[in-house]
Amino acid sequence: MASPQKENGYTAIANEIMEFLCHYRIPGEERQIFDTIVRKTYGFNKCEDIISLSQFVEATGIKKPNVVGAINSLLSKKIIVVIQKDNKAAKVYKINKNYEQWKSLSKKITLSKRITSVIQTDNASLSKRIPTKDNTTKDTIQKTINKVHGNGFDPPEWLPMDEWVAYVEMRNKIKKPLTVKAKSLAVKKLLQLKSDGHLPEDVLNQSIFNSWQGLFPIRNTSTEKQSSADDKFKFLDNLK
Repeated sequence: MASPQKENGYTAIANEIMEFLCHYRIPGEERQIFDTIVRKTYGFNKCEDIISLSQFVEATGIKKPNVVGAINSLLSKKIIVVIQKDNKAAKVYKINKNYEQWKSLSKKITLSKRITSVIQTDNASLSKRIPTKDNTTKDTIQKTINKVHGNGFDPPEWLPMDEWVAYVEMRNKIKKPLTVKAKSLAVKKLLQLKSDGHLPEDVLNQSIFNSWQGLFPIRNTSTEKQSSADDKFKFLDNLK
């Protein structure tokens, strides 16, 4: 029977942050990563700490590619800050205490008001589209595509758009934007890796997290040796 006691250790976190978290929804795996950072920083009376991916995996039980995806999502929402010091492989993590910078939550979409308006108007046309999960998702994806590529990009159905958009934005951030030709080559590379058993979202997340220009097979960290900082960028950029 579990019987935790404050005397055996506790994590001090500002009430203001806890109160904000009460109405700010962080999805499951992202919340696990957030809590791990809180535990390893505030839990040891520190503002920041070096945390390896293997530590996140051990603490949460989440697979490494999902850990990387959750970290990138928290970064995009400005909930956490990640710092890489002195070109070392290890990264420093901390919570962004200025929660006013956190990305605003999207408004919930409910169908009740739309349906009620149709019922109350006897002669109202039923041709107006009522938002559903399918068409809302398609509209969102298309808007995302147009935002990143314009109206001329027609992605394959298997391409994970969230990770793809994050990858394109990462390339822009490191001042290595993808040309039209490079985007086509990147999709072909993802398809090749997909046929070899590497999930496109995992491949994209790996490149995003490491700020790699290219796309490569998922590295097996259980067998690879520790690389030096000079070796970290040994991969060739196939998309220049």
